[in-house]
Amino acid sequence: MIFNTFAKEVGTLVSQILAVESAEQGSELLCQLLILLNGEQQVQDNRHGTTGLILSSQNAANCLLSYSRTLSYWQALCCAVDIFSDKAQVNIVYPGPGPMAALVLPLWLAKGWQNINLTLLEYNSSTAIRLQEMLLKLGLSNEISIINCDASQYEPECEIDILIMECMTKGLADEGQYAISTHLCQFMSQDAVLIPETITLDLHYGFLGQEFKEIESGKASSEFQQQTRLWSVHLMSLDKQQKLNRAAPQANVFLGRFQLPENLTSGCSLFISTSIVTFGQYTIPEYSCGLTIPYPIDIERGCKNTQFLDAYYQYDDRPGIRLSGVSEI
Repeated sequence: MIFNTFAKEVGTLVSQILAVESAEQGSELLCQLLILLNGEQQVQDNRHGTTGLILSSQNAANCLLSYSRTLSYWQALCCAVDIFSDKAQVNIVYPGPGPMAALVLPLWLAKGWQNINLTLLEYNSSTAIRLQEMLLKLGLSNEISIINCDASQYEPECEIDILIMECMTKGLADEGQYAISTHLCQFMSQDAVLIPETITLDLHYGFLGQEFKEIESGKASSEFQQQTRLWSVHLMSLDKQQKLNRAAPQANVFLGRFQLPENLTSGCSLFISTSIVTFGQYTIPEYSCGLTIPYPIDIERGCKNTQFLDAYYQYDDRPGIRLSGVSEI
């Protein structure tokens, strides 16, 4: 495949981003990449679809600016593609690509992969139009498929080798990551790679405000978190096998019943942390971007003055963790 001048310019800039050693330099170059690919756009409003929040074109494009998140996805994708280096055609499906397909397209231009068959699934019709315009500018409109559809209903003609997506916010809340990936995992080949490989949610009780202050001061450590997180339980982990086991998402997935500490401490709150392994050794560290910042959560239903909690993952147009207080076991 021969790239045009604009595609080569994008690829060169991405290669520079991959080569820098500091997050500050990487972030500055990502800003340049965003302007190069997307120009100056007006802010638009998000809206909701059947599986959760649908980002506006501009808000989707701005996700590129999170350096640690973008770099981890790119590193994961490089490893995944290398696994299939002997395969004549590697089928990559990318739901929710936004107007730039930023987790795949810029990296493809930098690496010059020749065996990639890329399918982009975009729900937002205006974003799909902008994405098509981007491919025309890059000279790739005949090389990449754009399908304007609900990815949770899409059925591919060929098995998926790599499924890469980021239709989520922190705690798998609001967006359709759970529903879409659970649906598409059933179409993956036996050796297929899912990116992110694992998403883990844990529930904590402790001093979240104090933890935030330590993070802002740069003094936080794992030892400090042991002091601020007085109580912790595992809620859920999503990986390829877990999603295959849930091929048909339910309205509510019961995650378990948990007993809170007997003596609740003033100034403490319940909060959820998110851990992400994009693939292999590559992760998105906690607090490094918006996806992995812990967030407080309230008991929404049942008895609020309780020692027991039922936790659910709610699957609807506003997905996320829900907690219910239980008066007795």
